[in-house]
Amino acid sequence: MAATPNLGLELLAEAQDSPEIPLNENLRLLDAIVQLSVIDKDAVDPPAAADGDRYIVAGAGGVATGDWAGHELEVAAYILGAWYFFTPDTGWTAYVQDEATDYQFVAGSPAAWVASGEYTDSQAIAAVQSNLANNAEVSWDLSGGTIKATLEKSLRLDSDAGATHAVVEADNGKRVRLTNGSGCEIQIPTNATLALPVGFSAIYCGITGLLTFAHVGVTVNRPGGTNETTRAAGCDVLLVKVATDEWDLRGDLDPV
Repeated sequence: MAATPNLGLELLAEAQDSPEIPLNENLRLLDAIVQLSVIDKDAVDPPAAADGDRYIVAGAGGVATGDWAGHELEVAAYILGAWYFFTPDTGWTAYVQDEATDYQFVAGSPAAWVASGEYTDSQAIAAVQSNLANNAEVSWDLSGGTIKATLEKSLRLDSDAGATHAVVEADNGKRVRLTNGSGCEIQIPTNATLALPVGFSAIYCGITGLLTFAHVGVTVNRPGGTNETTRAAGCDVLLVKVATDEWDLRGDLDPV
Protein backbone atom coordinates (compact mmCIF):
# COMPACT_ATOMS: atom_id res chain seq x y z
CA MET A 1 0.00 0.00 0.00
CA ALA A 2 1.54 3.31 -1.09
CA ALA A 3 1.52 6.13 1.44
CA THR A 4 2.72 9.71 1.77
CA PRO A 5 6.27 10.07 3.17
CA ASN A 6 5.59 12.43 6.07
CA LEU A 7 2.20 11.57 7.52
CA GLY A 8 1.77 8.05 6.14
CA LEU A 9 -1.55 8.87 4.48
CA GLU A 10 -2.80 6.09 2.22
CA LEU A 11 -2.66 6.92 -1.47
CA LEU A 12 -5.51 5.90 -3.71
CA ALA A 13 -4.78 3.26 -6.32
CA GLU A 14 -6.06 3.48 -9.87
CA ALA A 15 -9.63 2.18 -10.11
CA GLN A 16 -9.60 1.39 -6.40
CA ASP A 17 -12.74 -0.09 -4.90
CA SER A 18 -14.55 2.12 -2.38
CA PRO A 19 -12.06 5.01 -2.62
CA GLU A 20 -14.17 7.04 -0.20
CA ILE A 21 -13.00 4.84 2.69
CA PRO A 22 -9.27 5.74 2.59
CA LEU A 23 -10.11 9.26 1.46
CA ASN A 24 -12.32 9.89 4.48
CA GLU A 25 -9.72 8.30 6.76
CA ASN A 26 -7.06 10.63 5.39
CA LEU A 27 -9.31 13.66 5.86
CA ARG A 28 -9.88 12.69 9.50
CA LEU A 29 -6.13 12.37 10.09
CA LEU A 30 -5.45 15.71 8.44
CA ASP A 31 -8.20 17.28 10.52
CA ALA A 32 -6.43 15.99 13.62
CA ILE A 33 -3.01 17.54 13.01
CA VAL A 34 -3.47 20.54 10.72
CA GLN A 35 -3.51 23.79 12.74
CA LEU A 36 -2.60 21.68 15.75
CA SER A 37 -4.19 22.85 19.01
CA VAL A 38 -4.13 20.46 21.96
CA ILE A 39 -6.04 20.59 25.23
CA ASP A 40 -3.10 19.64 27.47
CA LYS A 41 0.47 18.36 27.26
CA ASP A 42 1.00 17.12 30.82
CA ALA A 43 -1.43 14.19 31.09
CA VAL A 44 -0.19 10.59 31.15
CA ASP A 45 -3.57 8.86 31.54
CA PRO A 46 -6.10 8.89 28.68
CA PRO A 47 -8.97 11.19 29.71
CA ALA A 48 -12.65 10.85 28.88
CA ALA A 49 -12.57 12.49 25.48
CA ALA A 50 -14.95 13.85 22.89
CA ASP A 51 -14.53 13.23 19.18
CA GLY A 52 -11.73 15.44 17.86
CA ASP A 53 -10.00 16.08 21.21
CA ARG A 54 -6.22 16.24 20.96
CA TYR A 55 -3.46 15.99 23.54
CA ILE A 56 0.32 15.76 23.72
CA VAL A 57 1.16 12.69 25.79
CA ALA A 58 3.46 13.75 28.63
CA GLY A 59 6.57 12.04 29.92
CA ALA A 60 9.23 9.95 28.30
CA GLY A 61 10.00 6.25 28.47
CA GLY A 62 7.26 4.24 30.11
CA VAL A 63 5.30 6.97 31.93
CA ALA A 64 2.02 6.96 29.99
CA THR A 65 -0.65 4.40 30.86
CA GLY A 66 -3.60 2.61 29.25
CA ASP A 67 -4.13 3.27 25.55
CA TRP A 68 -1.42 5.93 25.74
CA ALA A 69 1.31 3.58 26.97
CA GLY A 70 4.40 3.78 24.79
CA HIS A 71 3.27 7.00 23.09
CA GLU A 72 5.07 9.56 25.25
CA LEU A 73 5.55 12.95 23.54
CA GLU A 74 3.31 11.92 20.64
CA VAL A 75 0.15 13.72 19.61
CA ALA A 76 -2.93 11.73 20.65
CA ALA A 77 -6.19 12.43 18.79
CA TYR A 78 -9.55 10.86 19.68
CA ILE A 79 -11.31 9.97 16.43
CA LEU A 80 -14.54 7.96 16.14
CA GLY A 81 -14.12 6.36 19.56
CA ALA A 82 -10.43 5.42 19.27
CA TRP A 83 -7.08 7.03 19.97
CA TYR A 84 -4.82 7.78 17.02
CA PHE A 85 -1.18 8.73 17.57
CA PHE A 86 1.14 10.92 15.53
CA THR A 87 4.90 10.90 15.99
CA PRO A 88 6.14 14.50 15.75
CA ASP A 89 9.22 15.60 13.88
CA THR A 90 11.50 18.57 14.54
CA GLY A 91 9.67 21.78 13.83
CA TRP A 92 6.14 20.60 14.58
CA THR A 93 4.29 23.28 16.50
CA ALA A 94 1.23 23.03 18.73
CA TYR A 95 -0.84 25.50 20.69
CA VAL A 96 -1.47 24.20 24.22
CA GLN A 97 -4.85 25.50 25.29
CA ASP A 98 -4.60 25.19 29.07
CA GLU A 99 -1.34 27.19 29.03
CA ALA A 100 -2.20 29.55 26.16
CA THR A 101 1.32 28.89 24.87
CA ASP A 102 2.86 27.74 21.59
CA TYR A 103 5.21 24.77 21.78
CA GLN A 104 7.67 23.39 19.26
CA PHE A 105 8.96 19.85 19.08
CA VAL A 106 12.75 19.39 19.13
CA ALA A 107 14.12 15.95 18.34
CA GLY A 108 17.23 14.71 20.10
CA SER A 109 18.40 13.00 23.26
CA PRO A 110 16.19 13.75 24.98
CA ALA A 111 13.45 14.95 22.67
CA ALA A 112 11.09 17.57 24.04
CA TRP A 113 8.23 19.93 23.39
CA VAL A 114 9.69 23.36 24.10
CA ALA A 115 7.77 26.58 24.75
CA SER A 116 8.44 29.36 22.27
CA GLY A 117 11.56 31.29 23.25
CA GLU A 118 12.94 28.56 25.52
CA TYR A 119 15.83 26.11 25.08
CA THR A 120 16.14 22.40 25.64
CA ASP A 121 18.99 21.35 27.94
CA SER A 122 21.21 20.43 25.00
CA GLN A 123 20.46 23.70 23.17
CA ALA A 124 21.21 25.77 26.27
CA ILE A 125 24.49 23.94 26.91
CA ALA A 126 25.55 24.46 23.31
CA ALA A 127 24.64 28.15 23.43
CA VAL A 128 26.63 28.80 26.61
CA GLN A 129 29.58 26.65 25.55
CA SER A 130 29.89 28.48 22.24
CA ASN A 131 30.27 31.79 24.07
CA LEU A 132 32.82 30.77 26.68
CA ALA A 133 36.16 32.51 26.70
CA ASN A 134 39.42 30.69 26.18
CA ASN A 135 40.60 28.47 29.02
CA ALA A 136 37.10 28.26 30.51
CA GLU A 137 35.69 25.05 31.86
CA VAL A 138 32.06 24.44 32.70
CA SER A 139 30.29 21.63 34.54
CA TRP A 140 26.56 20.99 34.38
CA ASP A 141 23.94 19.84 36.86
CA LEU A 142 20.76 18.89 35.02
CA SER A 143 18.91 17.53 38.05
CA GLY A 144 15.41 18.74 38.70
CA GLY A 145 14.93 19.91 35.13
CA THR A 146 17.12 22.96 35.69
CA ILE A 147 20.51 23.73 34.20
CA LYS A 148 23.04 24.82 36.81
CA ALA A 149 26.41 25.81 35.41
CA THR A 150 29.64 26.08 37.35
CA LEU A 151 32.14 28.12 35.40
CA GLU A 152 35.80 27.99 36.24
CA LYS A 153 37.88 30.34 34.17
CA SER A 154 41.60 30.53 34.56
CA LEU A 155 42.95 34.04 33.94
CA ARG A 156 44.71 34.12 30.61
CA LEU A 157 48.32 35.24 30.61
CA ASP A 158 50.39 37.29 28.22
CA SER A 159 53.82 38.86 28.51
CA ASP A 160 55.93 41.66 27.07
CA ALA A 161 59.65 42.25 27.61
CA GLY A 162 59.71 45.72 26.03
CA ALA A 163 60.33 49.05 27.74
CA THR A 164 56.90 50.22 26.54
CA HIS A 165 53.61 48.41 26.13
CA ALA A 166 50.70 49.86 24.19
CA VAL A 167 47.30 48.80 25.53
CA VAL A 168 45.67 46.74 22.78
CA GLU A 169 42.50 44.72 22.32
CA ALA A 170 44.39 41.45 22.86
CA ASP A 171 45.04 42.50 26.49
CA ASN A 172 41.33 42.38 27.34
CA GLY A 173 40.62 39.86 30.09
CA LYS A 174 44.29 38.99 30.58
CA ARG A 175 47.03 39.36 33.15
CA VAL A 176 49.90 40.90 31.21
CA ARG A 177 53.35 40.27 32.70
CA LEU A 178 55.86 43.04 31.91
CA THR A 179 59.31 41.53 32.30
CA ASN A 180 61.69 44.37 31.41
CA GLY A 181 64.06 44.74 34.37
CA SER A 182 64.19 48.52 33.95
CA GLY A 183 60.43 48.85 34.11
CA CYS A 184 57.78 49.45 31.49
CA GLU A 185 55.61 52.34 30.36
CA ILE A 186 51.96 51.37 29.75
CA GLN A 187 50.56 53.55 26.98
CA ILE A 188 46.80 54.15 27.17
CA PRO A 189 45.26 55.07 23.80
CA THR A 190 42.53 57.57 23.06
CA ASN A 191 39.32 56.18 21.62
CA ALA A 192 40.15 57.89 18.32
CA THR A 193 43.45 56.02 18.21
CA LEU A 194 42.03 52.64 19.20
CA ALA A 195 38.32 52.15 19.88
CA LEU A 196 38.55 49.63 22.69
CA PRO A 197 35.15 48.67 24.11
CA VAL A 198 33.85 50.20 27.31
CA GLY A 199 34.32 47.48 29.90
CA PHE A 200 37.76 46.52 28.58
CA SER A 201 39.86 45.39 31.53
CA ALA A 202 43.35 44.02 32.03
CA ILE A 203 45.73 43.39 34.89
CA TYR A 204 49.30 44.58 34.39
CA CYS A 205 52.18 43.35 36.51
CA GLY A 206 55.74 44.64 36.45
CA ILE A 207 57.50 41.40 37.25
CA THR A 208 61.01 42.82 37.68
CA GLY A 209 60.51 46.59 37.41
CA LEU A 210 58.10 49.46 38.03
CA LEU A 211 55.19 50.29 35.77
CA THR A 212 54.27 53.82 34.73
CA PHE A 213 51.14 54.85 32.82
CA ALA A 214 51.32 57.32 29.95
CA HIS A 215 48.28 58.97 28.36
CA VAL A 216 47.30 62.07 26.43
CA GLY A 217 43.68 62.98 25.75
CA VAL A 218 42.13 60.53 28.21
CA THR A 219 41.10 60.80 31.85
CA VAL A 220 42.57 58.25 34.25
CA ASN A 221 40.84 57.94 37.64
CA ARG A 222 42.95 56.60 40.50
CA PRO A 223 42.62 56.56 44.28
CA GLY A 224 43.52 59.81 46.01
CA GLY A 225 47.02 60.07 47.33
CA THR A 226 48.56 57.83 44.66
CA ASN A 227 50.72 58.25 41.58
CA GLU A 228 50.33 56.57 38.19
CA THR A 229 53.25 54.30 39.05
CA THR A 230 53.34 50.94 40.77
CA ARG A 231 54.69 50.87 44.31
CA ALA A 232 57.35 48.24 43.64
CA ALA A 233 58.37 45.46 41.27
CA GLY A 234 55.92 42.58 41.25
CA CYS A 235 52.84 44.75 41.94
CA ASP A 236 49.56 44.29 40.06
CA VAL A 237 47.28 47.05 38.79
CA LEU A 238 43.88 46.81 37.14
CA LEU A 239 43.04 49.07 34.19
CA VAL A 240 39.37 49.38 33.16
CA LYS A 241 37.83 51.48 30.40
CA VAL A 242 34.69 53.08 31.86
CA ALA A 243 33.74 55.57 29.13
CA THR A 244 34.85 56.67 25.66
CA ASP A 245 38.02 58.38 26.87
CA GLU A 246 37.93 57.57 30.58
CA TRP A 247 39.72 54.84 32.50
CA ASP A 248 39.90 53.59 36.08
CA LEU A 249 43.30 52.58 37.48
CA ARG A 250 43.29 50.55 40.67
CA GLY A 251 45.83 48.41 42.47
CA ASP A 252 49.19 48.64 44.22
CA LEU A 253 50.02 52.20 43.20
CA ASP A 254 52.86 54.29 44.63
CA PRO A 255 51.63 56.70 47.31
CA VAL A 256 52.28 60.41 46.84
